[in-house]
Amino acid sequence: MAWNRLPVECLQLILDHLAEDKDIHALNSLLRVNRHLCDITLPYLYEDPFSLAASKFKEEHDSISLTTINTRLAPLIRTLLASAGPLYLTDLLRNAYWNSVEDETAFLTKKSGINYLRYLRHFYPSSVNHALFHNWKAFKQNTRLVNYVKVKGLEKQFRAQELSIENNPFEDVASFIVRYLAIPLRAELTWALCFPIFEQIQSLTVPLSDLQRYHGQMHRLQSLQCINFKQDQKLDYSGFLTQQLRHDKPEVLAQRRQMKADLMESMIEFVRDHTQMFPRVLLQADCPQENTWQGSHQIAPQIYLEQLNSFLPSLVCPTFLDTTNWSQFIAKIDTTDLKLVRTVVSPRGEPLQWLERLRQQCVCNDKSFLQRCRELRKVDMISLGPNFFAWAPQEKRERQAYYARKRRQSLEAAAAGAAGSATTAFPSAALQRASLLSEPAPVPPTPPPPPQPLEEAVLRCYWEGLGTEIEDIAVSFPETLTKIVIQGPRAQFAVPDQGIIPEPRAIGETWLEPLPRLRKLAIFKLEETFRMAPLLLSRCPALEELRIQDKATAYNCDQVLAFGVPRQYPAPTSLSELGTSRLKSIDLRGWSALCFHPETLRHTPELESLVLMTEHDRFMRNIIPEPGVLLSYDYPSLQEEADSIRNAMTAMSLSQLDSDDDDNQGFVQQQQQQTRPAILRRPCWAWDWYLPNLNRLRLTSEFAFRFQFKMLAGCPQLEYLELSIAVQGDHTPDMTEEQLTGPRDYYYYTHKRVLTRADFLAPNARHGGAKGKGRDRSDAYIICPNLKSLHLLGRWSMTDEFLEFLFTTVVPNLTDVTESQCLTFTFAGWVRATSRLPHLLSASSGRKYPEEKLLQLGMTKFKQDCRTAPQYIAYEKIVDGEEQVTFVQVPGSDGIKHPRPSGVYSLNLCDKYVLCVDHYID
Repeated sequence: MAWNRLPVECLQLILDHLAEDKDIHALNSLLRVNRHLCDITLPYLYEDPFSLAASKFKEEHDSISLTTINTRLAPLIRTLLASAGPLYLTDLLRNAYWNSVEDETAFLTKKSGINYLRYLRHFYPSSVNHALFHNWKAFKQNTRLVNYVKVKGLEKQFRAQELSIENNPFEDVASFIVRYLAIPLRAELTWALCFPIFEQIQSLTVPLSDLQRYHGQMHRLQSLQCINFKQDQKLDYSGFLTQQLRHDKPEVLAQRRQMKADLMESMIEFVRDHTQMFPRVLLQADCPQENTWQGSHQIAPQIYLEQLNSFLPSLVCPTFLDTTNWSQFIAKIDTTDLKLVRTVVSPRGEPLQWLERLRQQCVCNDKSFLQRCRELRKVDMISLGPNFFAWAPQEKRERQAYYARKRRQSLEAAAAGAAGSATTAFPSAALQRASLLSEPAPVPPTPPPPPQPLEEAVLRCYWEGLGTEIEDIAVSFPETLTKIVIQGPRAQFAVPDQGIIPEPRAIGETWLEPLPRLRKLAIFKLEETFRMAPLLLSRCPALEELRIQDKATAYNCDQVLAFGVPRQYPAPTSLSELGTSRLKSIDLRGWSALCFHPETLRHTPELESLVLMTEHDRFMRNIIPEPGVLLSYDYPSLQEEADSIRNAMTAMSLSQLDSDDDDNQGFVQQQQQQTRPAILRRPCWAWDWYLPNLNRLRLTSEFAFRFQFKMLAGCPQLEYLELSIAVQGDHTPDMTEEQLTGPRDYYYYTHKRVLTRADFLAPNARHGGAKGKGRDRSDAYIICPNLKSLHLLGRWSMTDEFLEFLFTTVVPNLTDVTESQCLTFTFAGWVRATSRLPHLLSASSGRKYPEEKLLQLGMTKFKQDCRTAPQYIAYEKIVDGEEQVTFVQVPGSDGIKHPRPSGVYSLNLCDKYVLCVDHYID
């Protein structure tokens, strides 16, 4: 069927799907088919064009790149400005968006016959703010705009607006100009594009510095539904600058605060007048935090935001709650209809007054707003108390009781119908009279609501710690959950535990139903201690990421035995066969690591990252039991461990056969006890697991002390290895060369590991031939060709000869290597061995070494030219309530992305050196 024969309604359904998928290329292609399709497609492209343009680079690091601006945003702005007409083109706009007068004239004279501006309804999303007004690279390339700034003397005007104590002599001039130039540019562009179409604008971002002009045109804003007030001026200062102003220039500080108050009052007046002129038209208004000014965030006071929301109606059936509408929801919690809400993401750093109000209304009054969100799929917010999700299991119990009662009634009705089938066929007159005089049938109870399809739960327990939230969530939504993340406040450096240690909470012990879709489980930064329940992995067969952390440091092996080291393998209905686990990342710290059974790793062939450690102090030092005591608690072999566990389980099963208790609670207790057999000793660490996908291994404390390098033979893809046996009470890491290689009194430590070539023998060489036969062949040793980063911390004893063997045979492709507190080898041997690494970028050592001896070894101070130094931009991102920073390299001052310098040595704690190429070390 031809496109022209399709009804307009069908075409609109197709275009709705394309617009929902942000498929700009498909919409552009439809524009060129014919005039009919062009007229139908244009509103979908230009109703909210900046959101469409931002959708393709919102999650990428090149969101402010010149390519994005030159190919998408700048042509879009030029097209819309041409539709507005030359009357609205100011000198700043002409110079900012056309590189020359010839380009401007050619663009404006080329008429397309289409007024694109009449389709515009939304201007503009916050995701394009930086790309539109704060890209200093685009400013540098626009010579016409640079000349305009020079001719008008704008730099001098901008310098006069900045306080003297804010002056940064190292800041790029272009960056400074763009930051202030964005204020008039934003105001003029918004007015030029929106003034001709005020009657049709539905959402608008207005700079507060230019709000007075919009107040005069309020009678034309009859369609305005959403407005964001942009805090474009710098009126708030950081704490340091505020103290300086209060001391040096109190009149300036008072003036800026008065300007801020006047702008806030004008914002309140605008919303009040609009709601009076057009009742129930404006649905949302906000004044979000502005982070444009470095170190000085512009934040609207809470009292003004509360006044702003008091004039607005309740949210109309919202589908999400996030930063854009959170304050309006808080203002009218009870009257907001939440039945369609699918996502709840509270803003980070929300005022405590709002949280307290939400807690009082939703928890203390037993009216949880989450219970009203019947389409809820994702929650990411601060937990309002230990009973935050207590309503969910209660609702599930009521639902189960209701359906159990319905089934019982159905069975009773079926039984009664079978018994009275003869009498119902020919009822007597007496029975008919009795039925008429009997009481009416009771009204059936109202069925409970269906369960919510909750998939992701991210809670930040900042107030009262963790209560029953994790159990309530796992028990209430087992069929749909894919992610559980519980986070506490930011952790400080751990201190040794004192007194009696409470038993760690067993995660998964009360989960009686499997969670077949759960892929991520993370619990960290909490004061409580945790361990894994024996059947946790079997109840979560799809689990890919496991992260359980606590701050436990001091312990002893008796306590570990008392709390139990459950066998997570082979558990019933799960990890009995190789390859049944999908785990890709295991990060256990504290008691969760101490109670972890190592044979679990034999059933995780897809594992990519493994971290086992206990908390350390600020010197990166751990607490490890005495070696003799530590190893005496272990089973000597896997076979003996299996026999002991089998006997314990058999004895427990026989004792359970003598019990005739059929109570459900007793059954649950028996199930929990069944997962806790009698633990006599700690498990045996075999270190012979085959993990073909493991690329990151980090072990500290007793796990690093137990480590055997034969594990590397089963990890062919390993790229990062960190082993730390640094213990509390040891010497500080800044020891001299003589202390580390001197007499026995200096280098004899309790937790010391002596490394030799025998530690790296390949498995086939360990058991083959006579002693020493074939030891000189390179294939007799383990080789890690993919290992790029090696970090050894603590008392690892290595000779100079062993270092050369390690770096030339075992790990020949290292790029980063670190040693701290290691023993026996000389610094000359360290430099000689690392210099043989062909791909070495950096080598760090914690030793102190005199400057004159470094010169004798051919080491010179490293000085990187700022023009050729690698430059990086840090992108901060919130993932599951935790800040993650990604560094992306950008071109230097010469426009080239320079690689990292090679062969840089970090010595004497902070100094950097390089080794002369023509110098030979004896």
